[in-house]
Amino acid sequence: MKNPFLEFKDYRRKGREIPLDEITASEEGKIQELIEAYDKCVKQAKEEKRQGNAQFGKYPLLERIYTNTEQCIENIQYGAHEIQEILSQVNKTPDLGILGLFISVLCSHVREKEIALDLQNKKLKFLGYRLPKGRKLIVHGDLGDYVGIELDGGELIVEGDVGNWAGANMKIGKLIVRGNAGAWVGNNMTNGEIYVEGLISSVGDRKGGEIFNKKMGEPQP
Repeated sequence: MKNPFLEFKDYRRKGREIPLDEITASEEGKIQELIEAYDKCVKQAKEEKRQGNAQFGKYPLLERIYTNTEQCIENIQYGAHEIQEILSQVNKTPDLGILGLFISVLCSHVREKEIALDLQNKKLKFLGYRLPKGRKLIVHGDLGDYVGIELDGGELIVEGDVGNWAGANMKIGKLIVRGNAGAWVGNNMTNGEIYVEGLISSVGDRKGGEIFNKKMGEPQP
């Protein structure tokens, strides 16, 4: 039998080998750019609050911050590793809503189509906001409110509990919660699927889509 590896025997990598210190410096530069973008996101949210837009959960405000953050990161080439580093480096008590929204933007535009994140014990809010089709995000840890809202075709898997309003306004996609969920799950969703393996405090009023719960049997009314 012919050895299938023989044709690669004399293969030599062409091009310049990149020294490890150059790779490290490049990664640190990207992380610093992302932190600066996050600081701009925080600054915008504070300015919105100063102008009287204190209710961060209002969708027009979320859309403005999301869109501005997209513009801030559009020229930064980053991957899942850099997103994880952002979660690790934001050690001060962050606004979990703004940080969750910022991470959501990064996950929607990262070069990898499927990524997994360790939440570093940060119960982020708004994570998975607008996650688009073709993206799969797996998070390890508990999350706060508004997880997977306005999900737009992506798949979000939470290896833990979620707070209230999970999957609210979902357009299409899939939200899987391995733990428990709070109140108003799937409120105002129009399509898509929500699976909760633990307990659900309450199900919201929805226009379409389906909610499945292991503890209570099959689709919820």
